[in-house]
Amino acid sequence: KGNLTVVQGVNVDGVGSGFGGDIKLEALNNITVAGALSSNGVGDGSGGTITTKTNAVGGTTTISGGIASAGGTAGAGGAGGTLNMTSTGNMAVLGNVNVSAGATSDKKGGTVTIKADGASLFSVGPGSVVNGINGTITASGGSAALSGGAGAISITAASTSGITINNSADLILAPGTGSGGRIALIASAGALNVNIGGFNLDAGAGAGNNGLGGSLTLTGTTLFVNGSISANGVGAGSGGAQVSITSSSATTPFVVGAVSSGNGINGTISANAGATSGNGGIIALTAGAGGLTVSNPVSNPASLTANASAGVGDGGQINFTTTGNLTFTQGGTLAVDGSGATGNGGSFTLTANLLVVGGAVPLLFSNNASQTAGAIGNAGNLSITQNLLGADLTVGSQAGNITIISNGGIGGGNGGNLALTSKGNLFITGSSLTTNTSGAAAGNGAVITLNAGVPVPFSSGFVYIAGGLTANGTGAGSGGKIIIGQSTSNTDPFQVDSSALSNGVTGVLQVNAGDGGGGLNTAGTISITNTLGGIDVIDPGSLVTSASTSGNGASGGLLSLTALKGTIKLNGGTLSAQGVQGSAVPAAAYNGGIVSISALDVITQGAGTININASGAGLGNGGG
Repeated sequence: KGNLTVVQGVNVDGVGSGFGGDIKLEALNNITVAGALSSNGVGDGSGGTITTKTNAVGGTTTISGGIASAGGTAGAGGAGGTLNMTSTGNMAVLGNVNVSAGATSDKKGGTVTIKADGASLFSVGPGSVVNGINGTITASGGSAALSGGAGAISITAASTSGITINNSADLILAPGTGSGGRIALIASAGALNVNIGGFNLDAGAGAGNNGLGGSLTLTGTTLFVNGSISANGVGAGSGGAQVSITSSSATTPFVVGAVSSGNGINGTISANAGATSGNGGIIALTAGAGGLTVSNPVSNPASLTANASAGVGDGGQINFTTTGNLTFTQGGTLAVDGSGATGNGGSFTLTANLLVVGGAVPLLFSNNASQTAGAIGNAGNLSITQNLLGADLTVGSQAGNITIISNGGIGGGNGGNLALTSKGNLFITGSSLTTNTSGAAAGNGAVITLNAGVPVPFSSGFVYIAGGLTANGTGAGSGGKIIIGQSTSNTDPFQVDSSALSNGVTGVLQVNAGDGGGGLNTAGTISITNTLGGIDVIDPGSLVTSASTSGNGASGGLLSLTALKGTIKLNGGTLSAQGVQGSAVPAAAYNGGIVSISALDVITQGAGTININASGAGLGNGGG
């Protein structure tokens, strides 16, 4: 309940082929050990567990030597041990820390978990230390064939002075022949700086190895790593479980690419799968109001890669989140495509105040399923949210635009799931947003969600589609969804008309079912909502939610027009969600769909009769 002082080191190493013992040191205030702590395994014994903990605010921990809980090195060798250190004040370890597996074993490296709440800068590396490790931290795996891989190192410091790693080589996580290790460095109230070198958490190389890439978590108010980051798989191993980087600065942009100091990664980030098979990994970048900048995304090598294996695998995930601006200094291509016979597309998530694309070409987001001949796979997900009121987002082919390709597999598979949100206007050139299905195997159509403006507090925003959009199914697949929402006044309605100039769609919106369902699949959904104003349907035939009259037919879909505070105007023609009888299976039930029109007022205009058709066909029921 006071101070704990140990006048010499503590050794509980195993004997013969024994495991290391356990050491637990706990005090209310300060812990002082005049020597080293050791709980190594011997022979094929594993390292033990070492725990230190202070409980009162400001309690310090001082170990005047190294700490070792390594696995034995004889016989089959042992696994690395466990070190848990919690200090409510400064913590100083005057020597190296080692929780590695036995060097020639097939065992996994151990785990180091450090939590220091002292006010001083926490540092790792040779040199004078007030708060930190005066040496290296090692949690390597064994080198025997198909070993368990590297261990884990986690450091959390509460100091406003943050964490400094003098050289990333002082954190040693050699994987042997196994999977990459795990590093977490969390400066919860200060800066995180890695002055020399990046991080290599790749799986171990070698014939027959199938290791997974490691994982990395870095957090600081500002954050600087002076080198590249890799967490790649080997053989049939997937890319890193996650590379997660968070900078909370409200004023300084976080930069990925070329940055010499301050806030960013001076290099590239990769979480790629191994060559034989495996999925791309996860890269998640989060920044505060200072914003996030990706420098040269299409340089060689690219700044960010989460690629599927060249053999077969799903694309990875790349996520950007900032309360500031998200800036790509150049256009080009960011791709998380699937590969091989069954690879699915990966995913992108972008959330920012404003999305900015520099350079002379647009920025292409590609998350196709595998485009190998005959491949069956689903396209991936893409979500882009731009939160600045009144700021426009453009999908097109010009400089400063974005372009999207999210196709299902060549042999079959679903279209992508795409969601674009802008609190200003949303401009789309239909040919620059592609999410097709193809092949004989079943594939449901894409889900495309487009939202512009904010009804409360009011910020006017419209959706303009130059051309059309398709979200058709293939084979026995159902049609997809095209969902459009906007906020404009009744004098500026959404127009379904080839002559629409700045608000509406000039081409066809199509969500047909595939031709191979035999009455078991349905056409998709077209939904158009104007929260504050109206909708003008000049050409009803441009809204297609049906099925081809050839092949096996399909049940009708859903066509919804909503303008609860405005007027819907309809020209002559047909609004249809009818079931279509297939010639190949005429005796099946092709149910009618639903046509829904909700508005403050609905009026007709122009010549001709307005027909609404939700009829069934064959043995099907009528719709509504």
